[in-house]
Amino acid sequence: PLYLAAAHVIAQLVVPLRHHFYPGNVLWNEDGIRYAWKVMLVEKNGSIDFWARDHATGERFLVSPRDYFTPEQIRMLSTQPDMILEAAHIIRDDFAARGRDVAVYADAHVSLNGRRSAPFVAPDVDLAAERDSLAPKRWVLPMPESAPRF
Repeated sequence: PLYLAAAHVIAQLVVPLRHHFYPGNVLWNEDGIRYAWKVMLVEKNGSIDFWARDHATGERFLVSPRDYFTPEQIRMLSTQPDMILEAAHIIRDDFAARGRDVAVYADAHVSLNGRRSAPFVAPDVDLAAERDSLAPKRWVLPMPESAPRF
């Protein structure tokens, strides 16, 4: 019982502070932000479109998130890297079910806490081939150093 209480206390301290172990601005890249104490310091707005490229033909085409998600889901996923990745996987799996092997790319722009909108996702990374993990997401671009506009 004492070791369980100690493990609980340690988890309550470590989980909210784990974002300190990730590079970059956690409010931008959201690495380790879930269950963190600073989660309420974020106001993000974004826009997103997806592109798919057929591996067999090389054909590249726009994939609207509206074909897969509700407006509220699009609003939420456009600013959250884990949801962007999951959306790319849903698109990939849908095309696979129709017999097409595609790479999926995102064109996402995000505004953080009143700053100007900036590119959020590396446009040359095939998100369909990426895996979600606890590691920093190499395909999330660094936050620009622009000053907030108020």
